Amino acid sequence: MIDSIRILLRSRDPALRKNLTGWFSGEEYQWTEVSTGDEMKRALKERFYHVIIIDAEAVPEGVEGCARNLEESYKETPAIVVAPSGVVTESTFESLAASSFSFLEKPLKEGPARVCIAQAIRTQKLVSENRKIRMQLEELSLKDPFTETYNAHYLAERLPAEFKRAERYVYPLSLLLMEVSSIKELSRSHSRAFSNRILREFSGFLIRFARANDVIIRTGDEEFLALLPDTQKKGAVVFGLRLRDAVKGTAFAADGEQIKLSISLGLANFPEDGVKNEANLLDLAHRALHKAKDAGENELFAFKGISKEDIASIVKRVEKEEP
Repeated sequence: MIDSIRILLRSRDPALRKNLTGWFSGEEYQWTEVSTGDEMKRALKERFYHVIIIDAEAVPEGVEGCARNLEESYKETPAIVVAPSGVVTESTFESLAASSFSFLEKPLKEGPARVCIAQAIRTQKLVSENRKIRMQLEELSLKDPFTETYNAHYLAERLPAEFKRAERYVYPLSLLLMEVSSIKELSRSHSRAFSNRILREFSGFLIRFARANDVIIRTGDEEFLALLPDTQKKGAVVFGLRLRDAVKGTAFAADGEQIKLSISLGLANFPEDGVKNEANLLDLAHRALHKAKDAGENELFAFKGISKEDIASIVKRVEKEEP
């Protein structure tokens, strides 16, 4: 049930305004009255309305102009067009009937007006519910249902946008790509179902470990990406090492068994690594991950040759700076 129904009325007809607001006085309706198209546009920008009612005589183009403007600009808000009897052609009426708009003839009668507005409110409720469903489906389509992290489709949309933002505002952007190498061993020593349960535990741990602006994305069977906006390479190195140490110190449970995991991490950064686009940045993160895997378990490799000595130096400096 809607607590307060907001209706936007565009009309220059005092009798029409008086009748509509009078018939619905004392009820849960909030009326906003405007006279021109500019006033209507401003009102719609300022707040949400459940229904729009437009007096065709207030529109220079008449009923046809109402139908055309509403179809172009206000598709998701149910609208009611009010016009004098006899001015609506058959083709215009069919156009209105085929759209989400309703039609009332002047002079208005209370009964038909109530029925028409109630129908428009029901339509708005359906529109809102359908919008929520679409948003939920879009969200589900961009998430991996097994690990509840974002998926590769999300990465394909988010990374270009984040890279453009970093370029425009000269913000650093780091990618930390990681692979849980011990998952494959668990599949062989236990079962695929068991390793999947451990992987689910790990992904939950990863989501909790991430900072507020970080985004965790599953990019492969045992591969995850942490997208780190506004994070310089040194900060990303510290984050990656802390993540690695946290994983090493955590026992992941499944079927009553405690499992230790090992991960490899590859890091790339814009602008420090000289990349020109998001594809190049992701490629460098993959190359860094391969280097880390070649070096052994629980290794982090930052592209462009930050050495282990450099990493140790960064960690010591950060630890001194922390209170």
